[in-house]
Order: sequence, then C-alpha cells, then structure tokens
Amino acid sequence: VRFYRGELLVQLDRPLEAAESFMAALDRAPKKPTPQELKLIKVSAEEGVRAYDRVLRQQAAAGKAKSPEVGEKFLAASERYLNLIRGPLDRFGLDILYRTGRIQYEAGELEKAKAAFETVVTKGGGNTVGCFAANLLLDIYNGEGNFERLEEQARRFSAMKSLGCKPDELRGFQALAEQAAFKRVRERVGADSGELAEAYLKFHRRYGNSELADDALYNAALEVEKQGDDAQAKALRQELIDTYPNSELTREALFDE
Repeated sequence: VRFYRGELLVQLDRPLEAAESFMAALDRAPKKPTPQELKLIKVSAEEGVRAYDRVLRQQAAAGKAKSPEVGEKFLAASERYLNLIRGPLDRFGLDILYRTGRIQYEAGELEKAKAAFETVVTKGGGNTVGCFAANLLLDIYNGEGNFERLEEQARRFSAMKSLGCKPDELRGFQALAEQAAFKRVRERVGADSGELAEAYLKFHRRYGNSELADDALYNAALEVEKQGDDAQAKALRQELIDTYPNSELTREALFDE
C-alpha cells in the first residue's frame, strides 16, 4: 500500500512525500522476502532515491540552497538502494553513486567522496559521470597537496578511454600529471644538489614531451654545475640546445656556454 501511495504521489508531483512513502515501504519489508517481494523492495528503493533526487534538483532549479536534511535522506536512501544491488552497477546505479559522492564532496566528507568516485571511475564503462568523477577525484588530491597521488591518478585517467571523456580532456589529465610531477621535483629545492639534479633528470626521462621538459633539463644542468661537474653540466646544456631549439631556455643555455 505504501509503495502504491508513493507512486500516486509521484504522479501528483509531490516527490518528498513520495520518497517518504517508498522508504516506509522499505522499513516494513520482510527480512526473508519472496522473489516477488524482493523485486518490489528493489523498485521501492530505486523510486525512493529518484524522488529525493527530484526534490534536490527542484531546489537547485529554483535557486534555493539544498536542504541538508533532504541531502542526508538522499544519501541514506542511496546507500540502501546500492546495498540491494547484486552484480555490476547499471547506468542508474552509477549515476546515483556519483551523486552520492558529489554531495559528500560538497559537505567536505572527502574520504567517502573518494571511495564513491573511485568506484564510478572503475566501473563507469563509458558513462559520462565517469569523467566527472575523475575530475573531482583529481581536485581532491590537488586540494590535499598530495601531488604524488595526483600524478599517479592523472596519468592513469589520461589512458582510460572508458571514462567517457573527450580527447582534449584526456590530454588535460596528462598535462596535469606532468604539472604534479614537476611540483614534486620543485618541493626538493634546497635539498642536496645531486639529489635534486637526479629528480629533474628523472622528470625529463619520463616526460620528455612535456612543456616543462626543457625547464627540467636546464635546472638539472644548474644543479650538476653546483656540484662542480662542469663536463656533465655542459653535456646537459648541449642536450637542451639540440632537443629544444625553440625554447627560451635554450638561449639561456647558449649564453651560459
């Protein structure tokens, strides 16, 4: 009865009441349901999530702040729905998991958001929310200052055509990986010159086609020179001149020579 009441309230465009009715139907579901009852339970859970989602979307469309209470109920309903799913997540399940992660992200519950987004990315299978989830995951790692993880994941995503991202977005992930890697090197500034020089060279070996590759090679030469190895510094500058003839830093290298 509560399920059918919820269906009627959906038709009357009263989504919040409908959601409460669907959840009430779930609360009274038998612990050992028959196959027919289990089907109705799953449909109740799905419709409850859809109804709460509609409330949140209506609030956003009206320019209203999202109700924290409705947001919490949406999260609880989503968790109940996802717990009922056996096997791969379908498109609706992935969309809901992404929405769950997005609410947690906006609430600052970043560990929960990361777990949700990672599942969406891994199991997205071409669904566009996979690309959205990947971007938000990278945003979290960047905000945390976790450049090692940022580089690792951005490199991974740049090769994942299954994310549903456009080609320029995949290239953007690669560029982000390069920037994160270079930040990791720059964090070593002030360390032993030999260690820093090796870090610059390691970056150059991995990201030789990066816009930052000439910068890495130039700085490696400077650090090697500080160690007193003029011969290697000269060799690195020559490599810079030969490999990146149009770089601004090539002119610097020619002057240094």
